[in-house]
Amino acid sequence: MRKPKINKCLYSLFIIGMAMLAPAILAAKPNANELVLVAAPVTKDPSMASIVPFTLTERELQQRELFAEFVELIETQRGLDAEDMVQKLAALDGYPLRSYAEKYWLLLSLSVESEAQMEAFLAANDNSPVARNVRKRWLQLLQDENQDELYVEYYQPQLSAELDCHYLQLTYNEEQELREFDQLVAPLWLVEYSQPKACDPIFKRWKASGLQTSDRVLARFKLASRAGNLRLAQFLGRSIAPEQKYLQSLWRDARRRPLRLTAANKFPGKYVAEEAEVFTYAMNRLAWSEPHRVISALDNTADRLSLSDDQLNKIVQTVALSLAVDQHPDAETWLQKAYQQQADPEILRWQVATAIRQQQWQQTIAMIAAAEPSHANDLSYQYWQGRSWQQLEAPEKAHDSFSIVAAQRHYYGFLASAQIQQVPRLNHREPRIDSVLQQALIQDPAIRRAHELFVQQRFAEARREWRFALREASDDVRMQAALLAHDWQWYDQAIALFTQLGYFDDVLRRFPIASNTAIQPLAQEYQIDPAWAFAITRRESSFMSDAVSGVGARGLMQVMPATARFIQQQPVRYSTLLEPQANVALGIQYLRYLMEKVDDNTLLATASYNAGWRRVLEWLPEQEAVDADIWIESIPYRETRNYVKAVLAYKYIYQLQLGQQSDLFEQLQIMQLQPRTTLATEAQ
Repeated sequence: MRKPKINKCLYSLFIIGMAMLAPAILAAKPNANELVLVAAPVTKDPSMASIVPFTLTERELQQRELFAEFVELIETQRGLDAEDMVQKLAALDGYPLRSYAEKYWLLLSLSVESEAQMEAFLAANDNSPVARNVRKRWLQLLQDENQDELYVEYYQPQLSAELDCHYLQLTYNEEQELREFDQLVAPLWLVEYSQPKACDPIFKRWKASGLQTSDRVLARFKLASRAGNLRLAQFLGRSIAPEQKYLQSLWRDARRRPLRLTAANKFPGKYVAEEAEVFTYAMNRLAWSEPHRVISALDNTADRLSLSDDQLNKIVQTVALSLAVDQHPDAETWLQKAYQQQADPEILRWQVATAIRQQQWQQTIAMIAAAEPSHANDLSYQYWQGRSWQQLEAPEKAHDSFSIVAAQRHYYGFLASAQIQQVPRLNHREPRIDSVLQQALIQDPAIRRAHELFVQQRFAEARREWRFALREASDDVRMQAALLAHDWQWYDQAIALFTQLGYFDDVLRRFPIASNTAIQPLAQEYQIDPAWAFAITRRESSFMSDAVSGVGARGLMQVMPATARFIQQQPVRYSTLLEPQANVALGIQYLRYLMEKVDDNTLLATASYNAGWRRVLEWLPEQEAVDADIWIESIPYRETRNYVKAVLAYKYIYQLQLGQQSDLFEQLQIMQLQPRTTLATEAQ
């Protein structure tokens, strides 16, 4: 199976008056390998409740409504009366978001004549998140209006590459030391993507100064080629030194037609190190579709290219993984070869997965015993040792292995507990409330702004203020901030902080029953287990309603626009996908659709939500049924494999949280997945 491509998102300017969406899902989404889970429901200790975060006066409540009205006017109306708007601004004096209201009004009427207001605004709000976008828009205007002196006066670095380049152009001095000039320009030029046209003049001067060397051109050409930016690579190719031109063709083939580079005569041996690099890149790409062609190329070409040990090991590893994913008979040999060359944990994981898939239980035990201790101590291998002893009819040894794993808060702990019919340990532990630290937090102006922006559903701006407030905070302070965020029902930021702090014991706050998502009634309507819907949502977005992924999935359940269109049988506006109830309704309807495609098998439907149901059916066994835990361990995509493990564990936790009697892992241990032919026929 092949690695999915990751699309790059172009940096875009914010639009006046619209909620500014930040695809910062990774900040709130748990790490892909995070499976450290609590295995029991508990009742929240009333003595552990956070202090009341904010008590607003009647005037402050009125100001909250006035702010919302003010913003709505700016976003929806034309020809606003300036005097009236200034009066409305004055009515917001003392309100935490007064500066944001001023920002929106200032940007709406921005002109060079606004300098006095701009100077006052930036002076009052400098170094705070609200000022960054304003300064950026102001500099863009000054650039367009050729206000060079003002531009230099107001410039700050790293607002955008375009603004940085324009500043360098304005301040360039012929007598400037080349070393200093190079330090400023080289990082802007040596990137894998095209920079704005505003950078062209300064790049030309940099090149004229002799700083755009052939080696640098080749380095950027390789960056662009690896990123698939072939248009930029082609442009850069014009500047490659004549004697290196053939490398341009090699990199183009490596990206588009790597099979061509299996021929030894493609490499003349002029620049051996460069040829070895492009060959390694090409073979690692080709190995996922034509592993045996790569094996032949290694035999015919590797010695001639003088591959380094690291390059050779990388190719061997990729070949081994490709064969293992495809369940090829040669996989075992190549996995062993790869692990002997370099003890890589992913290779060991596939060695074990291949052995258990072939029911080589004695070999599984021996393989884990011979592995590097730092690898073999992983909970997954302790679980598979137990399963191996179980299959070898050594129940005492199996029980000993399972008991060790069952004591842990983990997916494998849940599996092991089911194997020995043991209730998972109750390890829920709430952090202590520190009222002094919490009181200090809620008095912080940035925290107050973050809270009000959250209440106003301006989530991207709220997150910027939140992170700004906590940028230098101690772990103790961040823990109290996590508790406050949870009490505000700002679940994604609470979960993010718990994850960053490595605090996994608070099951109630890490796996909240988010009543503001309408998951339970919608799940009931579409006959979906609400615990499963909660688990999917928790894994997809950590309840960040405005989450946008790099590939365009949106909202709480990360629904793709194409999926929404398919479910609704008509186009769905992107903004609709960010509405919590609409997003959850679409996500749950899609879960129902997937269940119908996979014969109501929640395990397969979970994998399908991540990888697509047709691909999941291809992963089913061809002839004989396979145990569910073995099938999960053999899922070809690492992302989907970790996703399924996490969602199953999350679902178990949510079942307990919702008061359900759960036998999820007991059922999983006896489940067998049937050959693909039967299910594939039913899914048509």
